[in-house]
Amino acid sequence: MVNIVLLTNQERLLRLFNSSVVRQAGKVRVAGAIHEVLSLVSPQGQNLIIIQERLGEMSGELLAYRMGEELKGKKVRIVLFGDPETIPLSGRKPFQAVLDSSLSDNELTAAILDIVSTPVAGKRKKKVSAKNKLPQQAAERKPAETNPPVMAENIADVVKIQRSAPYPAQDFSLRDETPVPDASKTSFQAKLESALNEAGSASVVPRREMPLVPPDPSAGPIRVTWGKPTLLHRVRERLRQPRFIIILGVAGAGFLVLMVLLLFYQLKPDRTAVVPGNLPAETGAELKIVSPAFQNLPGALPAFLPRQAADSAYGKANPGWERYQGPLTEFRLFREKGLIRALQIIDRSGQGISPALLATVLTEMAGDRQYVVETTEQKGTYIVEKGSILTGDRIIVYRKEPERSVKAFVLDLK
Repeated sequence: MVNIVLLTNQERLLRLFNSSVVRQAGKVRVAGAIHEVLSLVSPQGQNLIIIQERLGEMSGELLAYRMGEELKGKKVRIVLFGDPETIPLSGRKPFQAVLDSSLSDNELTAAILDIVSTPVAGKRKKKVSAKNKLPQQAAERKPAETNPPVMAENIADVVKIQRSAPYPAQDFSLRDETPVPDASKTSFQAKLESALNEAGSASVVPRREMPLVPPDPSAGPIRVTWGKPTLLHRVRERLRQPRFIIILGVAGAGFLVLMVLLLFYQLKPDRTAVVPGNLPAETGAELKIVSPAFQNLPGALPAFLPRQAADSAYGKANPGWERYQGPLTEFRLFREKGLIRALQIIDRSGQGISPALLATVLTEMAGDRQYVVETTEQKGTYIVEKGSILTGDRIIVYRKEPERSVKAFVLDLK
């Protein structure tokens, strides 16, 4: 009974081989990998391996080649289940047959039974025992002894054919002391051995006997270079060319000009530019140029305040406070013993306080426009930044989200 091994996961092929007709013709086994197929192959009986055209990432041709190498010498036939039109002729070498997957079930069953009924020819050679091998070899040697030796003639014929090549003939004359080559050697081998003997017996002139030529003192030092010139030599040769000298000069001049410009920029005095306001009316009401430090004297007013009188009603309602209303900005001062101790500036235009006005107020009132933010917190739609100025005064800035514009700020003087 034929041992049938299926390497497939197709339900149709499993159903066909599971039929009673096929099971009567052979013993059907199913494998999921190559090592399972190799373990299910019978070492003595006939084996039939059915492989589907593609199993996962591996093709049936590759699987057949792999199993053919592992199952050499065993009675095994490998059949592919797939479309014959998609399989080239070169890809059918490892298979003994191809089952057309486009056939109907009845036609496939008949084709399977035809393949199973065909006996598998053995691939193993018959081993000859040692006892039978010796008489057979002796019988083969007897005719060889009776026949005249033809080895030399065959060798001569081969040498003669090789000499017919279109190359000029060479003289391989032998010396008298060269031994005569054996009959078993070709003329080419004999000539090769004689040439080697001549090379081995040739006299070598010792190094001491070679004449020495005295050096010429006017020739100068000898420069010996091996292979390509060194990198340093190539760099020196290129630097000596005029174009490289010009390029280096231009690069050096450009570097010198750049250094002079950087030095001039560092020595340039710091100037505060005038930043115009958002509206033309603001320029007439508020001064944007940073003025000198404010002299905090009793009753004195800073230069950035609008040129108008304070709001008397606000002063009566809030003792110690003075309010100056500009077209876009409102200024509030708090005095203690006639001196300004706090300052509030509030934007009334909705566009935010300009950075130039903020820098002017800090420079005139605190003596420095730089401040350090220490804490930040969220209050409604505003971000409150609390910090300090280098002179020790405190500042609170209210910024409106999301444009980060300054809505108001408070300056607490020492």
